[in-house]
Amino acid sequence: GNIGDCEMILALLICLRGQDFANDLMKERYSIDVLSNLSKSSIPMIEEEIYSAAITSSLRHDQLGVADQVLLSMKKNGLNLNQNSLKEIILEYCRMAIDSSKEEFKIARLMKRQEPDISVHGIVEPIYITSLARAKAAMTMLKGIEEPSPGLLSPVAKACCAAGLWQEARSIVRRMHRAAIRELQQDTGPPSMIVKGEFLAELPRLHRSLLKYCAKGGNITPALNFADDIQFLASKIRQHGRSLRGLKTREEESEAVLLSSRLLMDIETPDNVPETDFSNAGALHSILERPIGLTGQDWKLILIAASRGGHWKVCVGTLPFIRPYVKETHPMYARDFFPTESNLGRSRPSLARLNRKYDRIARALTAAILCFEARSQYAWAIRAIDDWVEWSGRRPRKEAVASACRVLAKRYRGQEVINLVARVMSIPEIRHSDDDAPDDDIDYTYEKALYTEAINALYKFGMYDEADQLYAEGAANGHLPWAVMEDSDASNVKLDLHGMSIAVAHSAICVSLQKETARSSDGSGWDKDAIIITGTG
Repeated sequence: GNIGDCEMILALLICLRGQDFANDLMKERYSIDVLSNLSKSSIPMIEEEIYSAAITSSLRHDQLGVADQVLLSMKKNGLNLNQNSLKEIILEYCRMAIDSSKEEFKIARLMKRQEPDISVHGIVEPIYITSLARAKAAMTMLKGIEEPSPGLLSPVAKACCAAGLWQEARSIVRRMHRAAIRELQQDTGPPSMIVKGEFLAELPRLHRSLLKYCAKGGNITPALNFADDIQFLASKIRQHGRSLRGLKTREEESEAVLLSSRLLMDIETPDNVPETDFSNAGALHSILERPIGLTGQDWKLILIAASRGGHWKVCVGTLPFIRPYVKETHPMYARDFFPTESNLGRSRPSLARLNRKYDRIARALTAAILCFEARSQYAWAIRAIDDWVEWSGRRPRKEAVASACRVLAKRYRGQEVINLVARVMSIPEIRHSDDDAPDDDIDYTYEKALYTEAINALYKFGMYDEADQLYAEGAANGHLPWAVMEDSDASNVKLDLHGMSIAVAHSAICVSLQKETARSSDGSGWDKDAIIITGTG
């Protein structure tokens, strides 16, 4: 089994039943004579553990045919799988379902590239065949397990999500939530007592994995369903913590509106969204490796799922929920700016740590702006960027700003593109430390990328004057290369355009020639030759 020779596993089992042809195969391939020291009357009975190990090894190497033959042979000998063996087989089926789902996604992406892009958002929709069959097999075998552990339920739920069985995955999650609530109900001691629950410890990792599957395929409906269940469990934990301290349940928790209803039915997002800070991790969260409720990473995944599905209203409603997690990464909380002070009696985090935390969540804004671009919601794109700048105290990612420039240019709002670039460029850059520096090309800086993408967008929709204005500003500030070569003699002007996009080159020629002709001191016409260099080498 360790070397993946599953055919010989089956041959060995047949050999142990006294079959000479199987023994000959063992001698030929591995020089092992199993029956040499055994008489037909002394052949041992194969135990159930041997069959289980053979099935598990076959499944580990994706040899389903061999596993089925071993199982059939096992049943013919009147043996059944015990609970431990069945658990191992279920785990292997879950692994195979997830691996098959990855291959199905790869095939769907290849087909998407080969076909004309008729959809706006380009959602990859795989055809679940192999993964679906294996996930259903795991679900069926799970029914034979008495009191399955969270370590078994969690992989089955992930396999169901990987195969598109969203309802089945949700039923397992709810089952685990009920078990977690029962674990909390067993804690009747003081608030300081530590609750050690297997389900409570497993759930945060499971929640994150399920939302990742939703984001991968742009499945916003199951993502919001999972979010409803997660928030309901989090409210139960808060209520339990308050009851232990002798406090009453808050009215807003007893009359809570489901998250899916709030985001899908245009119900206004409340202003009193629970925020997190550095001094409080929430009720009973200290007993867990991670908070049970939705975290900033979870909200980011919901935004990605909504963006890929084209649900711009869900993106609008979700952004306020991610606000507290963005705000806590603001540079003003870093001890680098207050080396002699402490934050609420505790040391502040370093700027490098806040930068890493911000980088993990920054993609949320990009996902939202891309969705606004696809739906031509330019006003919400500008609003989201302005809010994000206020929350984070940083420049947004260049991909998000470029997307906003494209949607503004598409609606022929060239001056707003210029204003947006100016606002973003006015924000001080939060520099990374040497150990935390990004791996981007140092020649293609944030500023150069921003000016280039904005000029490209303006040029595409015929706003050449605004594009020329941006090029002039970018070149004057040293963010874009100036086209005129310094070694040009008096009789000609050399323009070096290599490395420029078509749009930037167009603006570079216009602005450079305008500036050169304006230098003419006399009123005579400009009679210099213009030499344009489009490349080097």
